[in-house]
Amino acid sequence: MTFGHPTFLWALLAVPAPLLLHLFFRRRRAHVPFSTLQFFHPRRRDLAHRRRVREWLLLLIRTLTLLALALALARPRLQSGALAARTHTVLVLDDTLSMGRRTGSGETAFEWAAARAGEILDTLGEGDGAALVLVSGQPGIALTRKRQLVRQRLESAQVTGATGSFAAALQQAADCLATDGTPNREIVVLSDFPRSQAPATPVPLGRASARTRLYLLPVA
Repeated sequence: MTFGHPTFLWALLAVPAPLLLHLFFRRRRAHVPFSTLQFFHPRRRDLAHRRRVREWLLLLIRTLTLLALALALARPRLQSGALAARTHTVLVLDDTLSMGRRTGSGETAFEWAAARAGEILDTLGEGDGAALVLVSGQPGIALTRKRQLVRQRLESAQVTGATGSFAAALQQAADCLATDGTPNREIVVLSDFPRSQAPATPVPLGRASARTRLYLLPVA
């Protein structure tokens, strides 16, 4: 099991707080001498027992509430077996000649797409995998959990003079996920999508297409 925000595990130190407060403010018996007890009503022992049970149940509820809150903030996730909730994402980045044009913000289309790809990497959690495929055919990064390697290759990528092939890039992305048993699989394509590079026929993704989500992010 891993945690999305392990810093919140420090909140577990507050779980014993209700018990400590209960022990600190617990009623203490006071012995007061009386000459006679004939003017006192006898106390029912069952009422005292009920109150004691009620206090311990309230203490248990408070303790479990703090425990559940701390674990919820830490975002625990299972990383093994059929209950694994990992996500594997393949970034298909267009680095062909058309991505060198300037956008309205002053940056190139490739710089905009690379920045969005970096933001997608930031959304992945511990245990998630990522891969980078370049449309030009330049070497990318195979599927790995070391996302820093993907980020380094992303930062070093540049626009090339090649025309590239979306069909080949999508097929390469599908191959990255074909042998992967992760239930959450994604292919994200970042491009200006020129018509000249559009596949003439549907691209077969094989076994990867059954449980893979495909996202297309066009350059604004």
